[in-house]
Amino acid sequence: MTKYNWRYGSTYYPSAPISLEQDSTVALETTLASFDLKGNDLPFMAAQETDATGATCRFESRDFMLAHNFNKTGEKMLSGLNLSSTGAPVSLSLTFNSNPNASVPKAIQTFVEQSNTLYIKPDGGASLVAN
Repeated sequence: MTKYNWRYGSTYYPSAPISLEQDSTVALETTLASFDLKGNDLPFMAAQETDATGATCRFESRDFMLAHNFNKTGEKMLSGLNLSSTGAPVSLSLTFNSNPNASVPKAIQTFVEQSNTLYIKPDGGASLVAN
C-alpha cells in the first residue's frame, strides 16, 4: 500500500492522503494523534519489540492497522460524526503500487463503534431524534 485516507461526505480525514512510500511512521503518528490518549499510554500496536535485528515498533514488524477516531471532542456524548443526519458513508481509500492480490490475497477487517439512543414515545412510537 502506498497511501490512504478516510472520507465522510465531502470531508477527508486527514485532509491529505497519508503516504506510506518510505515507511508507516506517519500512519502510526496520524492514528495515535486522532485518539485521546492520556499521558504516555501508548496502545499495544505502538509497543517496541526486540529481535535479532534490533528494536522495532510492533506496528512495523508484525501488525499493521489503519484506524481513525472520528470524535470531535473529548466529550463522550454527541462528539463524533452524526451518520444518521446525512446518510453519507464513511469510506477508506487505499492506493497500491501494484495488484495487491498478485501474490497473496489480502483481507480487510473493519470494526466500527457507534452509539445511538432510541427514544420511545408514550404512544409506542420510536425515534433516534428526541422531540
